[in-house]
Amino acid sequence: MIYELYDWDDANLVAAYHDEADALTEVAAQVCAYGQASVMTWTLLISTPDGMHKENVAEGDALADLALRASAGTAAVDTPGTMHPDDA
Repeated sequence: MIYELYDWDDANLVAAYHDEADALTEVAAQVCAYGQASVMTWTLLISTPDGMHKENVAEGDALADLALRASAGTAAVDTPGTMHPDDA
């Protein structure tokens, strides 16, 4: 699956990743360097398995919080359609 970071303020693709953790690492780095306000217009999208649609994972404050929790290792990343080891 592809994870895409979009900045809706200027309608630009920030980056695309094959791994959610990589995308969240990018967001966390942005927040640490420039503050949470710097990602308020960002949205993390995931493509559906068929590649035809995109689903919202998180945006704005929720995206920043998710990224910071994931980088600190304090929260399991939970994307629709994925299974985590502790779910088995």
